Amino acid sequence: MSRNLIVGLAVLVVAVLGWIVIDRMAENRAEVARIEAETVQAAQEAEEAARLAEEQAAEEVRLAEEARVAEEEAAAAEEARLAEEARIAAEAEAAAEAEAAAEADATTGTDAVDATAEAATDGTETPATAQADLATVLTPDGFDADALIVYVDESDMNAVAKTTLKAGIEQARDNPTLIPALLEQLKARLGVE
Repeated sequence: MSRNLIVGLAVLVVAVLGWIVIDRMAENRAEVARIEAETVQAAQEAEEAARLAEEQAAEEVRLAEEARVAEEEAAAAEEARLAEEARIAAEAEAAAEAEAAAEADATTGTDAVDATAEAATDGTETPATAQADLATVLTPDGFDADALIVYVDESDMNAVAKTTLKAGIEQARDNPTLIPALLEQLKARLGVE
């Protein structure tokens, strides 16, 4: 074989081998590019998934906070309702107690008058209080503290007015200089001229 033929064959072999290598390199580059593209896409998808997960977590936190606030508001409203019911019940109880006390005062006054009247009809000795006439006891000479207290208790005045007048009667009992002013006040309150 001639030397040129050998060199030609060698060049041909080198060219074929070069072409194979270059072809494989091109395939490898295409594969690398494909893998890189898939990696970038996977990274983008992972980033999007992380963003969605973060948004979902934030939404869950917001909903939990709203639920907590709503629960606290409901508890506060219930507490206010119970406090209002307790206040109304306390007011009703206080009113009932005041009414019972007023009835007890009225009963006590009525019992005292009944006892006085009964003693008078029995013919037994009765205190001057029971027999005194209102017009008589409302004079300086006929002033009778006990009789006036009975008349005040029997009157339809409110409890505060009764308490004030009875205190004035007791003071006048101990200090006769107060009697004229007290009698004027009693006449006005009891409707006696």
